Amino acid sequence: MGKVQEKPFGIWQSPITKELLAGQSISLQDVMVNESTGNVYHLEGRPSEGGRSFIVEHSGNKARDVLPTTVKLNVRSAVHEYGGAPSTISTDGSIVFTDLITRSVFRADPSSGETVTVLEGQSNISYAAFDVRPNTPNCILSVREEINTVAGSTKTTNSLVAIDASSRSYHTIAEGNDFYSNVHFNPAGDTVCWTEWSLKDMPWTGSMLYIASWEDGQLGKAVLIAGQSRKESISQPRWGPDGSLFCASDRNGYWKLYCLARGASQANEIIYKGWDNGVNAEFSSPEWLLGGCTYVPMTMNTLLASYTLNARNGLILIDLQTNSCKLLDTPYNQISTIRRISDTKIALIGSTAVSPTSLYELDVTTPDQHKVLAVSANLNIPHTFYSEAEEISYPSKDGSSAYAWFHGPRNPEFSGPPGSLPPLIVSCHGGPTTHTGPGLSLTCQYWTSRGYAYADVNYGGSSGYGRAYRDALNGEWGVRDIDDIALFASHITEGQHARADKTRVGIVGGSAGGYAVLQSLVKNQFRWAAGISLYGVGNLALLEGFTHKFESRYTELLLLPSDRTVSEEEKKEIYEERSPYFHAGDMKEVPVLLLQGQEDKVVPKQQAEEMAEAIREAGGVVSFPTPFEGEGHGFRKEETIIKALELQEEWWGKYLIRLGKE
Repeated sequence: MGKVQEKPFGIWQSPITKELLAGQSISLQDVMVNESTGNVYHLEGRPSEGGRSFIVEHSGNKARDVLPTTVKLNVRSAVHEYGGAPSTISTDGSIVFTDLITRSVFRADPSSGETVTVLEGQSNISYAAFDVRPNTPNCILSVREEINTVAGSTKTTNSLVAIDASSRSYHTIAEGNDFYSNVHFNPAGDTVCWTEWSLKDMPWTGSMLYIASWEDGQLGKAVLIAGQSRKESISQPRWGPDGSLFCASDRNGYWKLYCLARGASQANEIIYKGWDNGVNAEFSSPEWLLGGCTYVPMTMNTLLASYTLNARNGLILIDLQTNSCKLLDTPYNQISTIRRISDTKIALIGSTAVSPTSLYELDVTTPDQHKVLAVSANLNIPHTFYSEAEEISYPSKDGSSAYAWFHGPRNPEFSGPPGSLPPLIVSCHGGPTTHTGPGLSLTCQYWTSRGYAYADVNYGGSSGYGRAYRDALNGEWGVRDIDDIALFASHITEGQHARADKTRVGIVGGSAGGYAVLQSLVKNQFRWAAGISLYGVGNLALLEGFTHKFESRYTELLLLPSDRTVSEEEKKEIYEERSPYFHAGDMKEVPVLLLQGQEDKVVPKQQAEEMAEAIREAGGVVSFPTPFEGEGHGFRKEETIIKALELQEEWWGKYLIRLGKE
C-alpha cells in the first residue's frame, strides 16, 4: 500500500463507483427451495434490465435463469402496491408466479423453462402469495386485489381465491375484510390458515390469524386463533411437518413464536431456556411486503429462526422437546429471509459487516462455514475501505433512549487534515415503521469511502426494538421522529468527543424518510446545511387522499391521538401543522433537493411539484429535476440510480464540502 494522502474530507477517490451501485449490482428479493432435489431458487432484480426481476436456479455449483431470456417477464407482484411473494414452488417442482407487466399468473417447469399461462391477467387485478395444495398442483391459493375506478372514485377489493390451473379459472374463498395475507395449506391439504386485518390497522398494529377446513374447494367455518385490532399483531403463520401451526405474536410486547399444537384450540408461546437476553428479541418484522419468512420448522422438534435484537439480526436453533436453544455463531448481522433445504440446511439472504447482501447455503451443524450462492455485488474491494456500523444510543426528549448506526469516514489511501472533522450525512429510513440494520450497505460505503461520516437514525417509531418503541410514533409522526433525528445530530457533533463537523451536516431520506427531511428543515431544531428528499411527503392531507388502499388510514394512526375522537376541523389542523408544505417559509434558509419518480403511486409526483413551488414562493433554495420516467416509489433502473447519485453528490459537494471555506 502506498503512502496515505492528506486530503479534505468528501473528495477522496473511491473504488465504490456509481456504476457498482447501479448496473453492476442486483437486488436479492426472495428464495424458494425444492426440498426433494435440494435446488434453490432466488428472485433477482436487475437494474441493467430496467429493474426487471428474474428467477435464478442453483443446482449443485451451477446457476442459471429459469425463464428464457427471450420472454420479457417481470416476476413481481403489485398487491398492496409494495408487492412481495410473486412466486412459489409446488410439490411437483414447478414454479407458480405472476408477471408485473401482464398481471397474468404462470407456471414454469424449471428443467425446461417451459411456461404456461394459469390465469390471464387484467391491468387492474393483481395476484400474489401463492400456495399450492400438496400433491394437487392444479389447486393454487392466492391473495387477489382488484382496483376499479368509476366516475373518478377508486375502489380496491381484496380477497382470497382458489385458482384452478386446469380450467384457468378462479373462485373466491374469503372476502369481506380489507386485507388478506399468509394463506397456506397444512401438509395434509385439508386445513388452511391465513391472516387478515381491517382498514384502520396496519398488519403490525392488529391482525388476526384464522384456520378453516378445506372442503370441496371451499373453506369451512373460520376459527379465530389469535390477534386483535390495534392490540395484537400476528404474522408469518407456518405449518410444521406434523400439522402444528406456528406464528409470531406481539401480544406481550415483542414478536415471539407461538405454536398451535395439532388438535388444540389455543396457541401457546414457545418457551426456551439458555438465552438471558432473549426476552427482548423478536422473531418477525413489519409486513410491508407479502411473503416474509424469518423462521422455519427444520424437523418435528426443531425450529430455526432469525431474531432481531436492537435492530441487529442473528440465528437461533430452538429445540421444542427440551425447551432449549442454541445461538449460532455466524457473521450475519442483517437477515431478510431464510428457507429450509433439509433437516440441517437452510438458504438465507443476509449481509455481514463486510459483505453485501448475499444468498447463502448454511448447514446448522457447522454454522461457521457457508456456501455463497449469489451476491448482490461482486466486490473486489479490500475490507479496509469499509466503515463498520457503530451502535449509538442517546437520550430522547422524554428521557428514553433513541438509536442510530454511525459510520465514520474510511479509506486506507486518504486521511483528513489534522484537527478537522468530516461532513456528516444523516439518513432517515422510510416506513416510518421499519428500521435500518448494521449490514454492509454500498450506498453508505459510497459516501464513507469518499470521506463523509454517515449515520442511519432509528428514531422512536422504528421497528427492531419491540412494540412500545414501535408505537412511540403513533399520534406523534412529525414530532418524535424529528426530535430524535435532531438530537442525534447534536449528540454526534457537539462536545469534546464530537465525531463530525456541526457546520456541515446534511439530511437525506426517501418516502417517509423524505418527509422526515422536509419536516426537519421546517422545525430547524438542528442547523442543517442541506437536505435531500427522495419521493418524500410534503402534504399529509394530499397523501391520505391520493395514496393507495394499504396505507390509506396509516396517516390517521400516525397523526391523530388514540385516546379520543377528533373532529374533522381538528384533524385538518393537525395535518396542516405537521405538513412541511404549509410551512415552506420556515425552511427557506436550507437548500433542498427533491428527487421523484414519474409513476409513483404511493407518494405521487404532485407532492414534490407542490413542495418545490411552495419553497420557491417562500424564497427558499430548491432543486427539482424532472421526475424520472418509468420509475415508481423507489428507483430501479440503472440510468436512474446513476443520475440520482450524480445529483446527490453535486448537492453535497456544493453545500457540505465547500461549506465554511474561507
